[in-house]
Amino acid sequence: RQPQHPQPIAPSSSEPLRIDDILEITLNSPSVWAAPSVAEQPFVELVDWEVLAIRRPTEGGRITAHLVGCSPLHGEGRVTTELVAFDASSRRFRTRSGRVYALVGAPRLGANALHVLSFWLEAQGAEVVGNLTGQFEGATS
Repeated sequence: RQPQHPQPIAPSSSEPLRIDDILEITLNSPSVWAAPSVAEQPFVELVDWEVLAIRRPTEGGRITAHLVGCSPLHGEGRVTTELVAFDASSRRFRTRSGRVYALVGAPRLGANALHVLSFWLEAQGAEVVGNLTGQFEGATS
């Protein structure tokens, strides 16, 4: 499945780009897109991962746990929906959407994951309020 990329917005004149133009182009960046549906992709492996506590206004300010990492198959950064279950023996999380994520390797956040996280936080109006990785790290060695 190829992501649908929005076309960058070009300024309408030969004048230099304004900050608003740059933000518009950046926020419509073709480097960030929605994940395939759970039906299309029920299972994903993640490398360069961490578990973060995130507060989102859409959740009434409730703090939820999310995996942030990178799919080694396509090199895509990911931010999951809320984590609802963890199986330490298989190193797998299940999310609220029903997708299953398998952890590969040791925790650490790579550039692709951080890039997607920054866009996701901005789009959600959310903030990272903690790092929960240590609670799962021992169970994933």
